[in-house]
Amino acid sequence: MPKDTVSLIYGVSAANQGQLYESAYSFYEELTKIRPKPAYYQNMYVLQKQNLGDNEKALQLIQQAQNDFPENYSFQKYEVDLLIKMNRKDEALELLNTLESFYPNNMAIVLNKSSLMDEAFKTNRAELDSVQLIMAEAELISAYEKVLDLSPRHPLVNFNLAAIYSEKSNDLIRELNGMNSASFAASSAKHQADAKLALEKATAYMEAAKQAQPKNINILNALKLFYDRLELKEKSAAIQKEIAALKDQ
Repeated sequence: MPKDTVSLIYGVSAANQGQLYESAYSFYEELTKIRPKPAYYQNMYVLQKQNLGDNEKALQLIQQAQNDFPENYSFQKYEVDLLIKMNRKDEALELLNTLESFYPNNMAIVLNKSSLMDEAFKTNRAELDSVQLIMAEAELISAYEKVLDLSPRHPLVNFNLAAIYSEKSNDLIRELNGMNSASFAASSAKHQADAKLALEKATAYMEAAKQAQPKNINILNALKLFYDRLELKEKSAAIQKEIAALKDQ
């Protein structure tokens, strides 16, 4: 009775209990030939990824599952996770861009995309020229802002945006310090204003992060640094008291 699904399902159960994962996988293969089901593909994927350790075959399997069940978003999510695990992050980011066009309000997609973009930005930053840096920075900020559209109080995203604007302020100060006298005379006022504006934006995002996690020592320390740089003495002193109180606990 080669097409008896009940026997095949019992075979899967017995093989898994006996840790005979190749046999379990072969039973699932037969089940998908008779009547494909999302659960069969999901279980086959788990077997390949976790028990048989063949990521390439797991990837092929999950792509086949997408062909058979194109409306099932979970298979696309599995592919993203697997591509990241395989360190094929450019492909993962490309897939996330596609998914975002279909699911623009899916928090997992937009957050995962922004995290991968941030990682790539930090990795490639030193190799970018000034124009490329500005463009990449703007794209990353836009990606994070989409996350905040869905979750305005997200602490990590607010913290990361604060870090981006803080570094932007630092870049402007470094440019200012590297200018010759003629350039300094012509551009110093604008650079100083832009640097201050970037730092004020960094401070606003860090304050939002603090609202979400008021006892996060990393957020408090960063916020105190920003207040010191902006010469906001009262706010700096207040934050210092909060930091001291946490340390005394």
